[in-house]
Amino acid sequence: MSHLVSDSSAIAHPLPTWLPLPHYAAETCLDTITSLPTSSLRPEPSKHRFPGLVAPFDLYLSHLPPDRLGLERASQDGLARAKDSAITHPDDPDVDRILYMGIELDAIDLGPRPAVEERRWSLLWTLPAKKVADNASVRLLALDPSGPRPDNYYINYGPITRADYVVTALSGIEMRIRVDGVVFIRVSDKKLTFAQRQELEGIAWNIGVLDRQADYGPQNWVACLMAVAMARGVLEEDDVRRTLTEAVKTNSPGKPKIHVILDNDADDSW
Repeated sequence: MSHLVSDSSAIAHPLPTWLPLPHYAAETCLDTITSLPTSSLRPEPSKHRFPGLVAPFDLYLSHLPPDRLGLERASQDGLARAKDSAITHPDDPDVDRILYMGIELDAIDLGPRPAVEERRWSLLWTLPAKKVADNASVRLLALDPSGPRPDNYYINYGPITRADYVVTALSGIEMRIRVDGVVFIRVSDKKLTFAQRQELEGIAWNIGVLDRQADYGPQNWVACLMAVAMARGVLEEDDVRRTLTEAVKTNSPGKPKIHVILDNDADDSW
Protein backbone atom coordinates (compact mmCIF):
# COMPACT_ATOMS: atom_id res chain seq x y z
CA MET A 1 0.00 0.00 0.00
CA SER A 2 1.27 3.43 -0.85
CA HIS A 3 1.76 6.09 1.79
CA LEU A 4 -0.77 8.79 0.97
CA VAL A 5 -1.85 11.91 2.81
CA SER A 6 -5.53 12.69 3.36
CA ASP A 7 -6.87 16.24 3.53
CA SER A 8 -6.76 15.97 7.32
CA SER A 9 -2.95 15.89 6.97
CA ALA A 10 -2.74 12.43 8.53
CA ILE A 11 -0.35 10.00 6.85
CA ALA A 12 -1.98 6.79 5.68
CA HIS A 13 0.14 3.90 6.89
CA PRO A 14 0.14 0.33 5.53
CA LEU A 15 -2.52 -1.90 7.03
CA PRO A 16 -1.20 -4.29 9.69
CA THR A 17 -0.59 -7.99 9.29
CA TRP A 18 -0.78 -8.76 13.02
CA LEU A 19 -4.56 -8.81 13.49
CA PRO A 20 -5.73 -11.82 15.56
CA LEU A 21 -8.43 -12.72 13.01
CA PRO A 22 -8.26 -14.71 9.75
CA HIS A 23 -8.76 -11.96 7.19
CA TYR A 24 -10.19 -8.62 6.25
CA ALA A 25 -13.26 -8.26 4.09
CA ALA A 26 -11.57 -8.80 0.75
CA GLU A 27 -14.26 -6.89 -1.13
CA THR A 28 -13.74 -3.59 0.61
CA CYS A 29 -11.02 -1.97 -1.51
CA LEU A 30 -9.05 -1.11 1.61
CA ASP A 31 -6.35 0.72 -0.31
CA THR A 32 -8.98 2.96 -1.84
CA ILE A 33 -10.63 3.75 1.48
CA THR A 34 -7.28 4.50 3.06
CA SER A 35 -6.22 6.86 0.29
CA LEU A 36 -9.52 8.73 -0.22
CA PRO A 37 -9.60 12.25 1.23
CA THR A 38 -11.85 12.62 4.23
CA SER A 39 -14.32 14.79 2.33
CA SER A 40 -15.02 12.03 -0.20
CA LEU A 41 -15.73 9.29 2.35
CA ARG A 42 -19.30 10.52 2.77
CA PRO A 43 -20.61 11.16 -0.76
CA GLU A 44 -23.54 13.55 -0.89
CA PRO A 45 -25.97 12.97 -2.34
CA SER A 46 -25.67 9.21 -2.63
CA LYS A 47 -27.04 7.55 -5.75
CA HIS A 48 -28.13 4.58 -3.64
CA ARG A 49 -31.04 4.06 -1.26
CA PHE A 50 -31.79 1.23 1.08
CA PRO A 51 -33.51 -1.31 -1.20
CA GLY A 52 -37.27 -1.17 -1.01
CA LEU A 53 -37.34 2.16 0.85
CA VAL A 54 -38.08 5.58 -0.60
CA ALA A 55 -37.99 8.11 2.24
CA PRO A 56 -35.28 10.78 1.87
CA PHE A 57 -33.57 9.76 5.11
CA ASP A 58 -33.15 6.23 3.74
CA LEU A 59 -30.30 7.33 1.50
CA TYR A 60 -27.06 5.64 2.42
CA LEU A 61 -23.73 7.37 2.10
CA SER A 62 -21.55 4.67 0.59
CA HIS A 63 -19.55 4.35 -2.58
CA LEU A 64 -20.43 0.65 -2.60
CA PRO A 65 -23.52 -0.68 -4.41
CA PRO A 66 -26.23 -2.55 -2.45
CA ASP A 67 -24.89 -6.05 -3.15
CA ARG A 68 -21.49 -5.19 -1.66
CA LEU A 69 -23.15 -4.21 1.62
CA GLY A 70 -25.50 -7.18 1.77
CA LEU A 71 -28.47 -4.85 1.22
CA GLU A 72 -29.66 -6.45 -1.98
CA ARG A 73 -29.94 -9.89 -0.41
CA ALA A 74 -31.60 -8.41 2.68
CA SER A 75 -34.18 -6.69 0.49
CA GLN A 76 -34.90 -9.92 -1.36
CA ASP A 77 -35.47 -11.62 2.00
CA GLY A 78 -37.85 -8.89 3.15
CA LEU A 79 -35.53 -7.49 5.81
CA ALA A 80 -35.44 -3.83 6.76
CA ARG A 81 -33.09 -1.52 8.57
CA ALA A 82 -33.87 -0.78 12.21
CA LYS A 83 -35.23 2.65 13.03
CA ASP A 84 -32.51 5.29 12.99
CA SER A 85 -32.95 7.83 15.79
CA ALA A 86 -30.27 10.20 14.50
CA ILE A 87 -32.78 12.98 13.89
CA THR A 88 -34.23 12.94 17.41
CA HIS A 89 -30.90 12.05 19.10
CA PRO A 90 -28.29 13.99 17.11
CA ASP A 91 -24.56 13.85 17.74
CA ASP A 92 -23.23 17.14 19.15
CA PRO A 93 -20.46 18.61 16.96
CA ASP A 94 -19.13 20.59 19.92
CA VAL A 95 -18.59 17.58 22.19
CA ASP A 96 -15.71 15.07 22.13
CA ARG A 97 -16.79 11.52 22.93
CA ILE A 98 -15.29 8.27 24.19
CA LEU A 99 -15.08 5.44 21.66
CA TYR A 100 -15.89 1.93 22.90
CA MET A 101 -15.84 -1.54 21.45
CA GLY A 102 -18.90 -3.49 22.46
CA ILE A 103 -18.86 -7.29 22.64
CA GLU A 104 -22.23 -9.03 22.89
CA LEU A 105 -21.84 -12.16 25.00
CA ASP A 106 -25.52 -13.05 24.68
CA ALA A 107 -27.73 -13.17 21.64
CA ILE A 108 -30.34 -10.42 21.41
CA ASP A 109 -33.55 -11.83 19.92
CA LEU A 110 -31.52 -14.24 17.84
CA GLY A 111 -31.92 -17.48 19.69
CA PRO A 112 -29.14 -19.38 21.50
CA ARG A 113 -26.02 -17.74 22.84
CA PRO A 114 -23.67 -17.26 19.89
CA ALA A 115 -20.48 -19.24 19.54
CA VAL A 116 -17.24 -17.40 20.37
CA GLU A 117 -16.54 -16.50 16.75
CA GLU A 118 -20.16 -15.36 16.26
CA ARG A 119 -20.24 -12.84 19.08
CA ARG A 120 -20.92 -9.44 17.65
CA TRP A 121 -18.34 -6.71 17.95
CA SER A 122 -19.24 -3.09 17.38
CA LEU A 123 -17.77 0.37 17.81
CA LEU A 124 -19.95 2.94 19.51
CA TRP A 125 -20.19 6.12 21.47
CA THR A 126 -22.97 7.33 23.74
CA LEU A 127 -25.34 10.22 23.09
CA PRO A 128 -27.16 11.95 25.95
CA ALA A 129 -30.83 11.84 26.78
CA LYS A 130 -32.62 15.15 26.38
CA LYS A 131 -34.99 14.67 29.29
CA VAL A 132 -35.46 12.35 32.25
CA ALA A 133 -38.21 10.35 30.57
CA ASP A 134 -36.20 9.99 27.39
CA ASN A 135 -33.95 7.08 26.48
CA ALA A 136 -30.30 7.77 25.91
CA SER A 137 -28.86 6.33 22.76
CA VAL A 138 -25.70 5.06 21.15
CA ARG A 139 -24.20 5.76 17.77
CA LEU A 140 -23.44 2.27 16.56
CA LEU A 141 -21.03 1.01 13.88
CA ALA A 142 -21.70 -2.69 13.37
CA LEU A 143 -22.92 -5.41 11.05
CA ASP A 144 -26.44 -6.75 11.43
CA PRO A 145 -27.09 -10.51 11.21
CA SER A 146 -29.95 -11.51 8.96
CA GLY A 147 -31.38 -13.88 11.55
CA PRO A 148 -30.57 -16.76 13.89
CA ARG A 149 -27.55 -18.96 13.42
CA PRO A 150 -26.35 -21.02 11.64
CA ASP A 151 -27.64 -19.81 8.27
CA ASN A 152 -27.48 -16.07 8.84
CA TYR A 153 -25.50 -13.64 6.75
CA TYR A 154 -24.38 -10.10 7.54
CA ILE A 155 -25.58 -6.70 6.39
CA ASN A 156 -23.86 -3.32 6.55
CA TYR A 157 -26.75 -0.88 7.05
CA GLY A 158 -24.30 1.91 7.82
CA PRO A 159 -23.86 3.84 11.08
CA ILE A 160 -27.09 4.07 13.04
CA THR A 161 -28.31 5.77 16.21
CA ARG A 162 -30.16 3.29 18.39
CA ALA A 163 -32.37 4.69 21.14
CA ASP A 164 -33.80 1.24 21.83
CA TYR A 165 -30.38 -0.29 22.45
CA VAL A 166 -30.00 1.02 25.98
CA VAL A 167 -31.93 1.56 29.20
CA THR A 168 -31.10 4.68 31.18
CA ALA A 169 -31.30 5.79 34.77
CA LEU A 170 -31.03 9.53 35.33
CA SER A 171 -30.25 11.22 38.64
CA GLY A 172 -29.64 14.94 38.50
CA ILE A 173 -27.03 15.60 35.86
CA GLU A 174 -25.60 12.08 36.08
CA MET A 175 -26.55 9.67 33.34
CA ARG A 176 -25.74 6.00 33.33
CA ILE A 177 -26.37 3.74 30.39
CA ARG A 178 -27.06 0.09 30.97
CA VAL A 179 -26.77 -2.65 28.38
CA ASP A 180 -27.29 -6.25 29.39
CA GLY A 181 -25.03 -9.00 28.12
CA VAL A 182 -22.46 -6.63 26.59
CA VAL A 183 -18.85 -6.03 27.60
CA PHE A 184 -17.39 -2.62 26.81
CA ILE A 185 -13.74 -1.91 26.09
CA ARG A 186 -12.63 1.70 26.03
CA VAL A 187 -10.62 2.05 22.84
CA SER A 188 -8.53 5.03 23.90
CA ASP A 189 -8.00 7.49 26.71
CA LYS A 190 -8.38 10.20 24.08
CA LYS A 191 -11.87 11.23 23.07
CA LEU A 192 -12.83 11.52 19.42
CA THR A 193 -13.77 14.89 18.00
CA PHE A 194 -16.91 15.22 15.91
CA ALA A 195 -14.78 15.36 12.76
CA GLN A 196 -13.02 12.13 13.75
CA ARG A 197 -16.36 10.45 14.44
CA GLN A 198 -17.62 11.58 11.04
CA GLU A 199 -14.54 10.10 9.38
CA LEU A 200 -14.98 6.84 11.29
CA GLU A 201 -18.57 6.70 10.05
CA GLY A 202 -17.42 7.33 6.50
CA ILE A 203 -15.01 4.41 6.72
CA ALA A 204 -17.74 2.16 8.14
CA TRP A 205 -20.06 3.03 5.24
CA ASN A 206 -17.43 1.81 2.79
CA ILE A 207 -16.44 -1.54 4.30
CA GLY A 208 -18.34 -4.30 2.54
CA VAL A 209 -19.28 -7.75 3.74
CA LEU A 210 -18.36 -11.21 2.55
CA ASP A 211 -20.77 -13.99 1.72
CA ARG A 212 -21.33 -16.32 4.63
CA GLN A 213 -18.26 -18.37 5.44
CA ALA A 214 -16.93 -20.02 8.56
CA ASP A 215 -14.06 -17.63 9.24
CA TYR A 216 -15.80 -14.31 8.58
CA GLY A 217 -18.16 -12.31 10.75
CA PRO A 218 -18.69 -9.03 12.61
CA GLN A 219 -15.35 -9.44 14.38
CA ASN A 220 -13.48 -9.34 11.08
CA TRP A 221 -15.49 -6.33 9.94
CA VAL A 222 -14.78 -4.34 13.11
CA ALA A 223 -11.09 -5.27 12.99
CA CYS A 224 -11.02 -4.07 9.39
CA LEU A 225 -12.74 -0.82 10.36
CA MET A 226 -10.23 -0.19 13.14
CA ALA A 227 -7.29 -1.00 10.88
CA VAL A 228 -8.41 1.46 8.22
CA ALA A 229 -9.10 4.10 10.89
CA MET A 230 -5.58 3.52 12.19
CA ALA A 231 -4.14 3.85 8.70
CA ARG A 232 -5.98 7.15 8.27
CA GLY A 233 -4.75 8.49 11.61
CA VAL A 234 -8.12 8.44 13.38
CA LEU A 235 -7.01 5.74 15.83
CA GLU A 236 -3.53 5.02 17.17
CA GLU A 237 -1.84 1.67 16.59
CA ASP A 238 -1.17 1.00 20.27
CA ASP A 239 -4.85 1.53 21.07
CA VAL A 240 -5.98 -0.74 18.24
CA ARG A 241 -3.55 -3.47 19.25
CA ARG A 242 -4.61 -3.32 22.90
CA THR A 243 -8.34 -3.23 22.15
CA LEU A 244 -8.22 -6.19 19.76
CA THR A 245 -6.07 -8.17 22.18
CA GLU A 246 -8.56 -7.54 25.00
CA ALA A 247 -11.49 -8.32 22.72
CA VAL A 248 -10.05 -11.70 21.74
CA LYS A 249 -9.46 -12.51 25.42
CA THR A 250 -13.05 -11.52 26.20
CA ASN A 251 -14.22 -13.92 23.50
CA SER A 252 -13.87 -16.93 25.74
CA PRO A 253 -16.61 -19.54 26.23
CA GLY A 254 -18.66 -19.91 29.37
CA LYS A 255 -18.95 -16.23 30.32
CA PRO A 256 -22.02 -15.44 32.45
CA LYS A 257 -24.53 -12.83 31.44
CA ILE A 258 -22.99 -9.48 32.33
CA HIS A 259 -24.77 -6.28 33.30
CA VAL A 260 -22.64 -3.30 32.42
CA ILE A 261 -23.19 0.23 33.62
CA LEU A 262 -21.62 2.71 31.25
CA ASP A 263 -21.25 6.31 32.44
CA ASN A 264 -21.84 8.73 29.63
CA ASP A 265 -18.58 10.62 28.99
CA ALA A 266 -17.43 9.88 32.53
CA ASP A 267 -14.33 8.23 33.92
CA ASP A 268 -15.66 4.69 33.61
CA SER A 269 -15.38 3.65 37.23
CA TRP A 270 -17.24 0.43 36.49
